[in-house]
Amino acid sequence: FDLVWCLGVVYHNVEQLRLLRRVFHLTRPDGLVVLESSTTRDRRLARKNVVELHWPDTYRGQRTITHHPSRRALASWLQMVGFNDVRIEDVYSRSVAWQRAVLTGVRPAVPKPYLSYVGEAAPAWVAGDAT
Repeated sequence: FDLVWCLGVVYHNVEQLRLLRRVFHLTRPDGLVVLESSTTRDRRLARKNVVELHWPDTYRGQRTITHHPSRRALASWLQMVGFNDVRIEDVYSRSVAWQRAVLTGVRPAVPKPYLSYVGEAAPAWVAGDAT
């Protein structure tokens, strides 16, 4: 797709990196992703590159909310799965911006996602592609 909107679902998915890699696969080269998400509710973590874990007590009792990433964590994940030109867009008011985020990114023609387990005896795994 030329444009992939992913709004309000990342924090409802326990496999967030895998979800974002799937979004990457759905975006055509030079296509744009727009990602909107709830973010950490801990103000001490809001400016850090972290993921707040809600376990075993899920966030507000919602079974589907176990991870709340920070804005920087969302940006890092988009880069890890292969997006370039990742930007945190300032679209929310000051009162809401610390707990929600909108990010954009471009799928490059020649992506360079993060590879893990790279070595002579092991195949390279792209972040989010593990099965």
